[in-house]
Amino acid sequence: MRTLWQLCLLSPLPLLLVQCSAVTLPNPGETFSDLLTSGEPGPEMVVIPAGEFLMGCFGTPLRPDAECHGREEPVRKVRIPRPFAVSKYEVTFEDYDRFTGAMERADDDGWGRGRRPAINVSWPEAQAYVDWLSRETEQTYRLLSEAEWEYAARAGSSTRLDWGDNQANCGRCGSRWDGRQTAPVGSFPANPWGLQDMLGNVEEWVQDC
Repeated sequence: MRTLWQLCLLSPLPLLLVQCSAVTLPNPGETFSDLLTSGEPGPEMVVIPAGEFLMGCFGTPLRPDAECHGREEPVRKVRIPRPFAVSKYEVTFEDYDRFTGAMERADDDGWGRGRRPAINVSWPEAQAYVDWLSRETEQTYRLLSEAEWEYAARAGSSTRLDWGDNQANCGRCGSRWDGRQTAPVGSFPANPWGLQDMLGNVEEWVQDC
């Protein structure tokens, strides 16, 4: 499926955003929304703690090399030196359409807009959106780096997935949206750090490649 972001997969996107202003953030685990110039709230953000993690593919206990690819290896330790804020959900059409306006809306493939993740957005268009959001809020927003994305997606776990039983919209995860269309954001439980749809639903751009 195509997406906007949490964000450097090589396809159209959903957005996941990181807010990285120099101002003091709330405590890890707390949520907030910066106001737009219209007075409407921007994307809901969750503060993620600093820390370190092992980045890369772990495979499975019975098949350590299962489903791992060269670009996911070797497993290496990555340090996240300071807290940062990540959007709780993939960027929705509701959020993205405030930027584009009615005349330049991204195609929803007939699946619906509103609280569904914004799709068919190119990497340059994602950059334009975060630049607009930064101006609107007078804060600093950007896409997540690949390392930040994996750190946030793992949420302290060291297994292939951050859940026990599959709870996502993917090819064979058992949801009613599997292989058909995007699911509205927040349709599945959050990961341990309060982020939703980090895995499944749509592919997401990251800042680096």
